[in-house]
Amino acid sequence: MSLGRAETVRNWPHPFPLFPALTSDVGECRIVTLHDRYGMLERLVVTHADPRALITPSLLEAMTEGGPSPFFSLKPGPGGDHGGWLGWVLTVRGENRTVVYHLSEYLEEQNCYLMEWPD
Repeated sequence: MSLGRAETVRNWPHPFPLFPALTSDVGECRIVTLHDRYGMLERLVVTHADPRALITPSLLEAMTEGGPSPFFSLKPGPGGDHGGWLGWVLTVRGENRTVVYHLSEYLEEQNCYLMEWPD
């Protein structure tokens, strides 16, 4: 097993610039992943999860590559499946906690989604 590296959902694997007007009330979801010697994800720990965060479509697509994962799931939520990820529910299953986010708004200028804890 390799040493873990901290990866922030907001900028992994494809960074995008921060937008001051948005980030004043938007936090982040940070995870630490541990990979085996072949690079396969073995363990995931959620180190921080704010109620609201931003996520890129490319990261959502990366999470779904390779089929179902024990660590991430994306499913259409109520009113979801409008094309793109709007309305979908992202579940991140860490060994210490599970975090659920609803992809509530697409921010076209920033090419990212606002994800929020469901009420």
